[in-house]
Amino acid sequence: LVVFAKVVPKNIEASCFAMITGTSNLCGDLSSILGSKINKIYVGVNKQDLSKYWILLTILFACSILPLFFLYLVPTNK
Repeated sequence: LVVFAKVVPKNIEASCFAMITGTSNLCGDLSSILGSKINKIYVGVNKQDLSKYWILLTILFACSILPLFFLYLVPTNK
């Protein structure tokens, strides 16, 4: 949000922050659904068998560092 605040024009901050909040909430819901589908289709962790839980944690870690590859899209003041 700090980076977003730096690149948003001064007259439309409220609209942009409302949009980013709504998008963030939507992403949270979609990530829950997608994570459930990935587990169900590919990994298969359930209450009785947690032996592949480490695979889910690896997927979580890989997806959490994925946004770092898009940092080059943030404009800079040169």
